[in-house]
Amino acid sequence: MGSQEPASRSRRLIGGVASSIVARGIGLVAPLLLIPYALDRMGAELYGLWMAAASLAAVAAFADLGLGNGLMTRLTVAIAEGNVDEARREVSSAYAMTATVGTVVLGGIALAFFLTDPSNLLLNTNSPPPEGSTFVVLVCLLAFAVNIPLGLIQRIQYASQRVTMSNVWIAVASLASLAAFVGATEVGASPPIAIAASAFALPLANLVNSLVFFRFIKSGLRPTLRLVQTSTALSLLRLGGLFFFVSIATSIGLNIDPVLISRELGLSAAAEYAIAYKAVGILFLLITVVNLPLWPANGEALAKGDTKWVARSTIIMSLSSGIAILVAGAILIGPGQSLIADWLRSDSVAPSTLLLTALTSWATALGLAAPLFMIQNAAGVVWPQLLGWIAFLAVSIPLKLAAIRLWGVAGAPAAATLAYVACVVPFAFWGVVRSIRLARKNLSSRGAGDERSVQTAARPGSAQS
Repeated sequence: MGSQEPASRSRRLIGGVASSIVARGIGLVAPLLLIPYALDRMGAELYGLWMAAASLAAVAAFADLGLGNGLMTRLTVAIAEGNVDEARREVSSAYAMTATVGTVVLGGIALAFFLTDPSNLLLNTNSPPPEGSTFVVLVCLLAFAVNIPLGLIQRIQYASQRVTMSNVWIAVASLASLAAFVGATEVGASPPIAIAASAFALPLANLVNSLVFFRFIKSGLRPTLRLVQTSTALSLLRLGGLFFFVSIATSIGLNIDPVLISRELGLSAAAEYAIAYKAVGILFLLITVVNLPLWPANGEALAKGDTKWVARSTIIMSLSSGIAILVAGAILIGPGQSLIADWLRSDSVAPSTLLLTALTSWATALGLAAPLFMIQNAAGVVWPQLLGWIAFLAVSIPLKLAAIRLWGVAGAPAAATLAYVACVVPFAFWGVVRSIRLARKNLSSRGAGDERSVQTAARPGSAQS
């Protein structure tokens, strides 16, 4: 194998990481820029309802049943092997499955609004609902459902090694959402209509992205009903189901701490933890943003037998993630802590040094191990991750309760770090070994198949007219 291909892969990885940071940064800043404008135009109550309804879209990670992740793993391999027919079957079958899921979700939304008004779940019964509250909740849910199949384009672009292109469109969607709200408001639209324009900006951006991509960039991957296969769809669903359960386990593991803290120490302690977690939240976001482009890059490398590149890039990314988080955490614990206290103007809920240190250690452990999971995701080896996180939940919850009683709020992330290193990391290394072995086995099988094809073609009378 020449040196150009690994070098090109490394350049794409660096570009993907850099563009991910910029795109996610825009995604974080755009809503912040909108806050004062939105509050001035619609008031705090309607804005709060909008944010509560939009937060329901957090289930988008689960709504496609893991089909997006399963597609990215399988499509990366098909493209790396040059199997265009298989790649197009994967894409077509994935769109068919997610369109079905989206339709079911739309039916569930219609049934929910037929039986009751779901907006009541987000409202305080002691105060009258703001005008247009039902419409706001409805459009947010509809936009989320429509985006289930349309959101596949991001995974397809990652699998096609078009990570930077995908991130550009993510940034475009964030800015389009901001512009849609402001534009609709400035032309005299009511706040609920402006919210609808903002909510549908994301699926609209994904639709335009899809049309451009399949028309001008990768027309060979364009989905069609003719290529939808039940066997391919079920295979994607099986792999996606494992990703689905891993997502549930990780979501519980990462978000259960406030519940445990509030039960053991009270709501003020939970508030202290929530503030600290938001302050450190950028570190947790960076873990995903920085390491996600490694997933398709590993998939391509494993499919071509370049395990040396996989090992080298994993070590570099692991050390880079860990060091970056440690440096950012040190800044946060040092001068950043006083800035947080000044911003809060209250010492009662200001995060302690011990809490910020424990959260930084928790983020560092996640960052160091994240590249190991990108190898497994690329190889479709999901069971070790699922078993590791199940073990983590079983061990960490009682350990956190004991640590909270012993050390206070900081006990939760401290116990999480210990449980993660003890339970998840060993399974992560086991999964890496299985992934490398599987990749070598698949490569060997393909090589043997190619050799048999050459021998068959060389036999007299074997050529096809």
